[in-house]
Amino acid sequence: MMYTQDSFFTLTAIGQIGLAVVSLALSAFLIFAVFRLRLKPFWHFVSACVALWAFVWLSPQVYYAYYRILIDGLPAKIVVKAPPGVVDVVRLYGFASAGTLSGLGQSLLGWALLISVASKWLRRNAAN
Repeated sequence: MMYTQDSFFTLTAIGQIGLAVVSLALSAFLIFAVFRLRLKPFWHFVSACVALWAFVWLSPQVYYAYYRILIDGLPAKIVVKAPPGVVDVVRLYGFASAGTLSGLGQSLLGWALLISVASKWLRRNAAN
């Protein structure tokens, strides 16, 4: 299996399910929020890329909070590092950061954001 060294597999089955639920909830919220924006197509695509950038930058704190629930004695701390660069986000769209389940998930989220924006734009143009 490609991701056998991933920290996901150190969790219990319940912990894995919970992590999947947290990931799906964060992703659904982000896709919904970007989808609801009323912008011109170019800016809508830009907002999808910015949303992915913010997710990659800030979501580790949410995941760390989840791990604090699972692991007794894990200290409270800030785990968010410097924001990713443009190249880092572009690499996600090419699945170049997919060496972990987290990287794969971020790549899939990036494409889901772009597809949701494109579908909205196509639907709007088909209605006109």
